[in-house]
Amino acid sequence: VNLFIIIGIVYFKPGLDDCTCIAMLEETVREISAKFPNDQFVLYGDFNARIGCLDCLSGDNLLDNDFPLEPRESMDRVVNTRGTLLVESLENLSFFNLNGRYEDYQGCYTYIGRMGCSVIDLVWVNFSSRDLISNFYVNKTFISDHFGCVVSLENKYQLHENTDVDLVNRDKTIIRWDPNKSQSYRKIISDYNLNANLDSVEELDVQLN
Repeated sequence: VNLFIIIGIVYFKPGLDDCTCIAMLEETVREISAKFPNDQFVLYGDFNARIGCLDCLSGDNLLDNDFPLEPRESMDRVVNTRGTLLVESLENLSFFNLNGRYEDYQGCYTYIGRMGCSVIDLVWVNFSSRDLISNFYVNKTFISDHFGCVVSLENKYQLHENTDVDLVNRDKTIIRWDPNKSQSYRKIISDYNLNANLDSVEELDVQLN
């Protein structure tokens, strides 16, 4: 059985328009999910969204009665506009939030700094991934104002012992950072249409050259 996991890394600046950034995220997730409907999907990042204890997928609102989902907890009880939009959007796409579940039963803070304490680093997974998740916790040993979110996956599929995939000796593409091209890099990644059409890091390197 081939097991494919899509991992999306998200960062939303605090000053971005809430409706715009959530709409862009939803559009991107829909496109990827439509292209790979049977794959596991994990979204992780600093959303700068505060969702409090919002949780529409617990109790009587479960999408799948065979998958009991405990109500989530959170030390951060604040709910802002971006958080409300984020929860509505991702739950409509059949994603559920891991913060405040599994080993993180208290919903620990993920950010502690001069701006206060909050849970803004969030992990979401789609329902296709539910059988793979074995644990989730916040790693508070990080030397940073943001703590790491750790997801443990348990592979319940039987893997073939003999495989033709050489993970050690397969070809790798390494592009070294050139500080003289920083402005060109910023211009390229700020161009949404161009960035969306880049299929590989090699193409990005060609654009920079």
